[in-house]
Amino acid sequence: MAVLALCLLLAGSALPLEARGDEYPFVAALDGEPGLGSDPELRSVERLWRRPEDGDLDQVRSWWSLLRAVDLHRERHERVEARLGLPALARSVTGLGPTLEPGGAVAETLAFAATDPFSAGLDAEQALVLVRVLGDARRAARVVLLEEARFEAGRVRAGFALLDSHTHGLGRLEEPGVLAILCTQLDLSLARLRAAVKDLDGLAPPLARSELRAPGADALRIAQAFVLGDREEGRAWSLWVADAATARDALLSASHLAAFDRFAAAPLDERARGMAAAVEACRELRQEAAERLEGLLLAGGLPRGGSEEQRLEALGRTALLRDPLHAELNRLVGLLTEASRGRFFALPWLDRSLHLEGIRFYDDWTVTGRTRTAEQQDTLTRVLTPPDPPTSAAGPGAYGDR
Repeated sequence: MAVLALCLLLAGSALPLEARGDEYPFVAALDGEPGLGSDPELRSVERLWRRPEDGDLDQVRSWWSLLRAVDLHRERHERVEARLGLPALARSVTGLGPTLEPGGAVAETLAFAATDPFSAGLDAEQALVLVRVLGDARRAARVVLLEEARFEAGRVRAGFALLDSHTHGLGRLEEPGVLAILCTQLDLSLARLRAAVKDLDGLAPPLARSELRAPGADALRIAQAFVLGDREEGRAWSLWVADAATARDALLSASHLAAFDRFAAAPLDERARGMAAAVEACRELRQEAAERLEGLLLAGGLPRGGSEEQRLEALGRTALLRDPLHAELNRLVGLLTEASRGRFFALPWLDRSLHLEGIRFYDDWTVTGRTRTAEQQDTLTRVLTPPDPPTSAAGPGAYGDR
């Protein structure tokens, strides 16, 4: 019911766009841009993804360009961080050389240094870096937006991986409702990603040192206090950080992303609940099925399951209808399906889990020369091992049903 409600909600704003010739029948996503729609036809999606032409090709390229835009913004951000001197500051504070990922080790370094900068033993250059960075509201807003953009980009890549699994692999998206929720989720993530990229374009930092603003008198005074250990400037430092936080919040509240999130609050909330349901189902399957699936040799035969395996399989498949992008849950559902009905019927979920983790059995460069976990290797071997032909019907929506 939750999936149906979400699809109906988005369908209300999914107005058909003019199609030309044999192009995909795009509908307007929540931001008005062309989307896959909440009621897609399998053959149309296959044609779009397998061999797009003309306008379809332009649209698919525009989706991929969003992912590249996020990568470029991240690279630009990291390069500016390096030129400001954050790596040297991080090494001084932690003794480590952290990567410059937004929200990662640099964020932890800045938080640690900011707790008591007056006794951190910073030199003049490091002190000025700390003051400059933690007083930069645009940088702080950019870090938040980069994290949101990277999250949505990950969801988009996962959705594309499932389309690859369907059109080129074995992960046929044929169960009732799964294609609709996948396309709905893709449209939502792409729309939110477009909003985030617009904001990042507006907040892009200058790359050249000559374009950086010279520090003001307040920044120089606070930095000097850090070097001298002069805690008399503690109040000025607190106000400096608080003002930057207020300005950051103002930038974020006026962003394209915030406006979209307010407009799309209901589908975003439904998506969050679906993701949480998938996480909880995965936890339960991992715990309940551990004894049944533990200790097996790679690609070994699974013990034939009974009603409990079927119950867990149904639980996992229901959760995947709310969030089909959960790699481990796809793998567990595949294993439980193999235990209850045989490997032939398990292949869609096993192959989807591989695609979601960047492993395509038909692309040699994604398979050879890379380290895989025991679970990934087991799943890959199962997919590459010809299954026994089915001996009985597997029920509605099973792989192979036509």
